[in-house]
Amino acid sequence: MLLGLLAPLLLVAPTRAQAPADPAADAAVATAENTGDPTDAVDLVVWEPWNAGKPIAARTAAEERLRADPESFVAHYVLGHVYFQEEGDLSRAAAELEHAERIWRARYAEAPANLWKLHAQLLLTLAEVAEGRSDSEEVLRWLDVHDERYDPHQLSEHAWPLMKLGRHADAREWAHRGIETGDQWQGEVGRNALCAVAADEGDRAGQWDACSAARAGLLPTSDAVPDLMNAAGGALATLRFTEALALLEEATRGAPMGSANPWISLAWHHLAAGRGTEAVAAVRAMQDWRTRQPPRYADESRAAVDEVLAAVFYVAGDGPRALSTVTRALDFPDRHGTNSGTAAGALGENALLRLAIRRLHERSLHEDAQAGGLFARLGYALLRRAPSWEAWVDRSAVTATLTDARRLQRTLRAYTEGNITFPWLVGEIVPVLGAGVVEAELARARATEVDTSFDAYYDALAAECAWNRGAHAETVRLATAALAALPEPERLLRARVAALRADAAWSRGDPVALPSYELALALDPGVVRRLGLALPATVSSTGGGVAEETAAILARSPSLTASSGAFRVAVEGGSVVRVCLSAPSGARLACSETPTPTSPGEQVEPPDHARTAAADFHRVVFSMPLGVSGIALGSLDGTNVVRTERARREMEALLEGMHVE
Repeated sequence: MLLGLLAPLLLVAPTRAQAPADPAADAAVATAENTGDPTDAVDLVVWEPWNAGKPIAARTAAEERLRADPESFVAHYVLGHVYFQEEGDLSRAAAELEHAERIWRARYAEAPANLWKLHAQLLLTLAEVAEGRSDSEEVLRWLDVHDERYDPHQLSEHAWPLMKLGRHADAREWAHRGIETGDQWQGEVGRNALCAVAADEGDRAGQWDACSAARAGLLPTSDAVPDLMNAAGGALATLRFTEALALLEEATRGAPMGSANPWISLAWHHLAAGRGTEAVAAVRAMQDWRTRQPPRYADESRAAVDEVLAAVFYVAGDGPRALSTVTRALDFPDRHGTNSGTAAGALGENALLRLAIRRLHERSLHEDAQAGGLFARLGYALLRRAPSWEAWVDRSAVTATLTDARRLQRTLRAYTEGNITFPWLVGEIVPVLGAGVVEAELARARATEVDTSFDAYYDALAAECAWNRGAHAETVRLATAALAALPEPERLLRARVAALRADAAWSRGDPVALPSYELALALDPGVVRRLGLALPATVSSTGGGVAEETAAILARSPSLTASSGAFRVAVEGGSVVRVCLSAPSGARLACSETPTPTSPGEQVEPPDHARTAAADFHRVVFSMPLGVSGIALGSLDGTNVVRTERARREMEALLEGMHVE
């Protein structure tokens, strides 16, 4: 399922804990003498608080019991479930539950009162833990152990790990077996798996059909979030943008019961479409959703949240925040057991985004350096020539990720499961791999694609390759073809293509250059600066003092190149330094305003204030409007909010555990 709309397709499995209880199955195993529940008094001391929904009290009782009897099955069972469900600690949960399973086989397997009900649930929980740890072989092993002893068999549940292992035929067989039982839960899991298999095979039409069928087969009481998100992924794979948006919005009206966070996908959707205000609103809701997810899914989307947040900072022109946030995503990666992503794919995805962010950050440092004296500027010019170790590390990570031929092909084919980046950022792989390598793989991707609606995406990437090779005429031709056919919602991608066409056309004196620059800025004001390009413009000032110094700094800006008859940057002095960018036609595109010192005791030297005014111009004029100030932008990072909310929950649980009946 899409965990990042207009991003790598990540399908999401339904939450196993949602499977309804089957009284008939219980009756088939239970006997008058053995209901499968604990009956021993010492076991009940541990079991009853857990069964009553009091995890802190249950954990305390389990730990006390293990001090008296280190081989207590019930105590290890409860402690393992506390670690898994309440703390999300998969390693400790696996250790406790596996220990419990060994005790059961040694002590209870042949006993009259063998606690079979706990053992059956224990095996399914071990499968869930293995799924969370992305160990698909282990998932299959525990499912098989369960099915050898208990009914009903977990048929459809076999399909997802088989899909993750690339065993598509086997996955389909198990999914169909589950569906054919007529059981509602088996049907939901089976149809979800068929959707995932079709997506994993790169079958666009098949994915849309299968994911739509999975969504249609849900009961009103089912958790629809995963299937709605998967259906949105299928819609996007066939360029049904309106349907994708509607499905995601419906998903956000669900409840955070599992690992999926639909607000992440919705934020990507709005961002790619150039709807900055809506993207910010989705990011805020994304953080709130995350605070309400079960603890065991805490590491399933933490990095995905940071990735989209970094992208928002990136298009807002805030390089430092974007860089620190995407670095956090790389330092603390997600688990991918319940979605179709992989650790290698996520590494390449975030490393590629960080490369793009580094270029923006370097551009901001270069701009700021122009406010210094001659020697400071010369020093920075020499420093820029030194190779960047950090960028080399990221390029190496991207290259290593894309040595997988399948992943590279999926990355070049927009909106197929297994790609590592968004259509508006896929061009970033060209300077990493080289234009020749990408062009060769692009030809193979074109030959594979059966849907001609994606020709414009291939033309856009081909234009990127031509631009990197310095083939300006070819860049203009390919970019023009792409712009004529790219879908309207691809606003950031269209802006990028328009900017490349403008730069190539300007280099060869083509009159299409200025209209192309204007189109790019209208679609995405920040694209020229993020790509490291320079906008042809003249800089003028009125008012003297700070305004004149600001104009001098901007005249040296790497984001502008001196040219008459092109764009105009006008600096006006006064109580506020106002810097406006105007198009060649005279239309005013955007302005920044920086207050100047007005109080008698406020002493600020003109060069320092001019530096601030120049920085404000770059940040405000060359960024997507998000409807929030630069200060408020920092509040989008919900890390502290998430920690506070979890601390509050832990305190409530502790107080519950201290409650005396």
